[in-house]
Amino acid sequence: MIWSVPADLRFTTYRAQPRRSLVGSPCDRAKFKLGKSIPNYFLLRRAHIGRTPRMPLGEVISVFAGQCGTQVSQAVWELMAVEHGVGPDGMLIDPSAETDYDKQSGNVFFMVDNKDRYVPRTTIVDTEPTVIDEVRCGLYRTMFNPRGLISGLEDMANNFGRGYYGVPQTLIDATINSIRKEVEHTDLLQAVLFCHAYGGGTGGGTACRIAELMDTEFMKIPKIEIAVFPDHQKSCCVVEPYNAILCCSTLDDISTFSVLCENEALTDICSKKLGIERPAFSHLNRVIAQATSGFTATLRHEGPVTASLPQLQTNLVPFPRLRYLQLGIAPLCTADVMSHEAFTVPELTLKCFEKENQMNTCDPKNSVMMACALLYRGNVPIKEITDSIEIFKKRSIVGLVDWCPTGFKVGVVERPPAVVKQSGLGKTCRQLTAVYNSTLVIEPFKCILHRFSTLLAKKAFVHWFLQEGMEEAEFCECADDVQAIMNDYIFIENCFNTGAECAEPPTVDRRFNNPCRGEEEEEEEEECAAEDCMNCDLDDIFNDEDNGCDDDCGENEGENGV
Repeated sequence: MIWSVPADLRFTTYRAQPRRSLVGSPCDRAKFKLGKSIPNYFLLRRAHIGRTPRMPLGEVISVFAGQCGTQVSQAVWELMAVEHGVGPDGMLIDPSAETDYDKQSGNVFFMVDNKDRYVPRTTIVDTEPTVIDEVRCGLYRTMFNPRGLISGLEDMANNFGRGYYGVPQTLIDATINSIRKEVEHTDLLQAVLFCHAYGGGTGGGTACRIAELMDTEFMKIPKIEIAVFPDHQKSCCVVEPYNAILCCSTLDDISTFSVLCENEALTDICSKKLGIERPAFSHLNRVIAQATSGFTATLRHEGPVTASLPQLQTNLVPFPRLRYLQLGIAPLCTADVMSHEAFTVPELTLKCFEKENQMNTCDPKNSVMMACALLYRGNVPIKEITDSIEIFKKRSIVGLVDWCPTGFKVGVVERPPAVVKQSGLGKTCRQLTAVYNSTLVIEPFKCILHRFSTLLAKKAFVHWFLQEGMEEAEFCECADDVQAIMNDYIFIENCFNTGAECAEPPTVDRRFNNPCRGEEEEEEEEECAAEDCMNCDLDDIFNDEDNGCDDDCGENEGENGV
């Protein structure tokens, strides 16, 4: 006698919850048709026992904004195509070698159309068509959906105000509609990957406008930033500090967490580690693509230890405002060096925290680490990972806070990394990508705030932003937000250095040292400080006119005096 699956069981297990069906894996679920006999079902379950545990994969949508984001997108999708065996036309290079799980892993970043073509789940937007036309006419032009390549007719002139307020509404609508279409083509959306530059007009202003609309429509979906932060010394434009501060403040409450990169650090990697005499932006973008591949490897491939985006969010962001992460990769060597060296797991772990392997210019040894995710690729035994973490803790290479005893989230992917020949990187059987939350971000914020205050003291170039509809008060309000974020990281560092007990960082004093604020206004704000207002009695407020605590004390506390 052959039993069939009842209709109620089919609807509740297969259709209502397709990712949690009784079969247990997408591969077996595809083989187990509706109405299949119960004995065949148990045979599939028996064959499934003993395999490597596989996490339920979900889709990831990527959005690239501005000139920087568009150029990075070319390098990212070039590497993703090589890693998943996809040709420039979107077709598989060797369809016979593809397994069922390869199809599922490729479905995370790609969508398979009716012609079995792998189409990236992406939207690339820029306000002027020059860089987008390079994608439309490039080698991988047939792989992209034309609906996801959006360009305008006017440059934003490195002006955050023009990119935020002056961008054409038709371009914004086309971008949101493209993102909405990509969301409709997903079954279990994990996150939205957002790549842009803080210092540009489109990458700063237009990207913030798009991110705000995305947050309104897709509020519960995590939004992960891969952002290029302005350098300490080198600068692409004069008003870059303005754009960076305004962008950072706007995205503070929108992004789940941000991974920061600096062009200066990427240039040092290309020149010192890869032996490239004159690194171009294409070389820098391929390093970012390699970091993105290592960062998202646990989402796309199987492994004994998984690390999904919700898990990374939970393990890397101890407090809501401390969400700026740093990233390191090891090894970073040429093909000649890689062919003569074999890196052990402890060596990879120690090398990943060296200054030369970081995506920013600061040294991790001078920082305090709150949380870290170690994402390994290749044949890496779990025992060696545990031993390498113990060695790392004993050597005290980086300061670790005492209120987070574990401190490390581990992810392991069995598939080794792929490389693009033009990147200059040598192919390796093992790779480590370390994503960590530390006080290393203090120095970049301090430098950008100093450059910001130097420009704002003379009100230099402010009139260009005011002409686009902005107000002077917005500058200091945004600087207050960035100053408060930096103060939270400084609070963590001071608690570690002094050995004091660390609670949640205070964010009461959000006032930026505004050079445009007058002395009289500063004295009024000091008289109406929050602590004085909380301590004074209501009778004294109404009886004594000189106590400085009037009805407007709450408003004066938040004023910026511009």
